[in-house]
Amino acid sequence: MASLLVGIGLHLIMVCGGIRATAQPSDPGNRPIITRLTPAGTLTWSNLAPYSACRVEWAGAPNGPWTNTAPQLRDILTGDNTTLSATVPVTNQMRFYRVGMTPPFAVDWCRLQDPQSSYVTVSNAFNIYGRVQIAGVTDRTDGVDPQALVKAEVGYKSPIVGTWFGGGTWTNAVPNPGWSAAAAGEPNKDEYVGTINLPAPGDYYVAVRFSGDGGNSWLWGDLRLGGGGNDGSNDGFDAMTTARVTALNPELKVLAAFSDTPTQVSVYFNQGVSPALVRSDGSQFTFTNGLLAYSAVVNGSSVVLTTTLQTHSQNYTVAVGGTVRDYLDHGVSAAANTATFTGQ
Repeated sequence: MASLLVGIGLHLIMVCGGIRATAQPSDPGNRPIITRLTPAGTLTWSNLAPYSACRVEWAGAPNGPWTNTAPQLRDILTGDNTTLSATVPVTNQMRFYRVGMTPPFAVDWCRLQDPQSSYVTVSNAFNIYGRVQIAGVTDRTDGVDPQALVKAEVGYKSPIVGTWFGGGTWTNAVPNPGWSAAAAGEPNKDEYVGTINLPAPGDYYVAVRFSGDGGNSWLWGDLRLGGGGNDGSNDGFDAMTTARVTALNPELKVLAAFSDTPTQVSVYFNQGVSPALVRSDGSQFTFTNGLLAYSAVVNGSSVVLTTTLQTHSQNYTVAVGGTVRDYLDHGVSAAANTATFTGQ
């Protein structure tokens, strides 16, 4: 079947088996140009506006009326591709096709909603929630109003490595299916949720970011601190006001013990110990060679024990009871619950 490409004014018209495809964008200064239409219905066009979206429409006459009954052809993300294509319906009733550009949206505001701060087990997935406001998008319904050009991502980074801008590890977020702006008391806003895994034990910052142009530019969101303008992106983005999340090992382990004084011993763990789960009388810590503990104070990832008088140069072994736990209720490993030290 022969085809002929003809230029008419500022538009390109392709004649292919009696079917015509013409570019008739709503924005004459930023027009996609249709370059090919196959008999099977593959429509190809040039992309003149990276990181936007296209909409394909068809009609039975050059002047319309134009329609689109296929959701997948309403907002086609262009990314940075130079050409795009899609399969369109081809019938005797739909003989003319056009491609228009969807203009990008301005992200007015966003916020990291949750977590505020937390502990997680390393490599265990957890959710991060962010809220966003975009005029003409998030104010359409009470639920989330997805739009092809609107992208949401959640991310994390180490407090001591790199910066958020151009850095961090990011993953896609999706509309929260349970979101109700009215129930949350946040009119004209939408909520997205993404899942991340922290790769190693340690402290991390987490944040959210939103784009209204398919990912070409981003607005970062931190926490709401107090009232006034300190709400998410309203006062800019500050790495120090993002959420801090601590990733813990799945087991609490004793690393070492040292005699600080003849009546004091410090026991060191691989991660923070929950003060609420350490008895102040020291009864969860037992010693060999007759040594006794009678008080215990948590100091981050160590516990300081007051003991009876130690014998100089005597070796002691301290055993930690299973009821000593970390902030996620991880108990002490049975394979790493003791340490040996020398008395002063």
